Amino acid sequence: NSYLCFNVDFIENSAYIRKSRLIKDSLDSYQVEENELCYENVVVSKSYRTLFSFDCENCVDVWFSKGLRGCTNCFGCVNLINKSNYFFNQPFSHEEYLEKIKDFNSGSYKNIEEFKKQALDFWQKFPNKFYHGVRNVNSVGEGIFDTKNVKDSFYVKNSENVRYCQDLWIKASNSYDYSVWGDGAENIYECMTCGMGCYNLKFCFNSWEDISDLEYCGYCFNSKNCFGCFGLYKKQYCIFNKQYTKETYFEMVEKIKKHMDDMPYVDTKGRVYKYGEFFPFDISPMSYNESLAQLFFPLDSNSAKNKGFIWRDIKRREFDKDLIASELPDDIKDVNEDILDKVIECEKCTNPYKITILELSFYKRMVLPIPHLCHECRFDERFKLINPIRFWHRKCMKEGCLNEFETSYAPDSPYIVYCEKCYQQEVY
Repeated sequence: NSYLCFNVDFIENSAYIRKSRLIKDSLDSYQVEENELCYENVVVSKSYRTLFSFDCENCVDVWFSKGLRGCTNCFGCVNLINKSNYFFNQPFSHEEYLEKIKDFNSGSYKNIEEFKKQALDFWQKFPNKFYHGVRNVNSVGEGIFDTKNVKDSFYVKNSENVRYCQDLWIKASNSYDYSVWGDGAENIYECMTCGMGCYNLKFCFNSWEDISDLEYCGYCFNSKNCFGCFGLYKKQYCIFNKQYTKETYFEMVEKIKKHMDDMPYVDTKGRVYKYGEFFPFDISPMSYNESLAQLFFPLDSNSAKNKGFIWRDIKRREFDKDLIASELPDDIKDVNEDILDKVIECEKCTNPYKITILELSFYKRMVLPIPHLCHECRFDERFKLINPIRFWHRKCMKEGCLNEFETSYAPDSPYIVYCEKCYQQEVY
């Protein structure tokens, strides 16, 4: 019972969730895990009733907060560990805290927007650790959690001995240049979207479930010792989907590799693809502007085409709009089921969007206003909290500290950036 969720596992009664797993009764979140009754979060895990928050873990009843660990009943807070009943980092008794927030009308769109701005301004006053992540040993990256010997990687969890990897959210090891998703993966090189017990893969994509010793394969499952195959299930010793004996298989593979080196594929921009290179851009089923690349490395159509990337102009259907977002009732208590039949004009991009019964039920249950942006623009706003996929060499901004590090916070970033030692001294 989920709607428009992408790159997710184990999702229930949720909508507009991306890069997440184990989510229940939640909406509009990015890169979250093991959450319930959560809304508008980014990099939040193992939390309940946490809303409009970023980089939080093990939290309950938290609003507009950043960098919290093990906190309960916190509102507009930053960098707190195992705290309860804090309002913009000021401690209160439980009764005082409830009195403090009793007049906060969470169902009012105007109120929510005012507190979002107030919280973002408040966050800027506090230092940030030079990377997002905890419980790492000898690791360098961004968005890394519970890792060992992870280098130059982004959004990696429960993994060890990997480098230049992205989005490995379940255990992976001994891998290099590997994107999405892990789950017991080992010895993976230049692959994407492979997992579930895969072993010793090279240059493969979209293949999973007990696969091993595959090269240049796509959509292959429960198979091993295959080369250049597509769409196979429970196969072994196949080349270009043709069955061979074990002896002939290895002889043929060596001949093909030599042929790839002697007569490599050359694309329209003169890029040479010998054995050892991933598939060329030319055969990508996705255009550049439809992929995650456009999020992290945005290009216009001319720039993308000049680099030899595919570009596909998006054709949107036309709809008659019933109202513009600014005409929506400010308070959720004034919204009835008639809204489900309305086509609304997004306040930012002017594209049409609708409210589903799943959303309306959630907003009513959580006492939250109807959003004024379409789901794509809401995602764009959340994505502003995500650092770029690149590193800069910088110094700790704590006065007197000489520590240096590689960080995804750009030099012109408005954030205060500390080394781990200075950050821990500040927070703990």
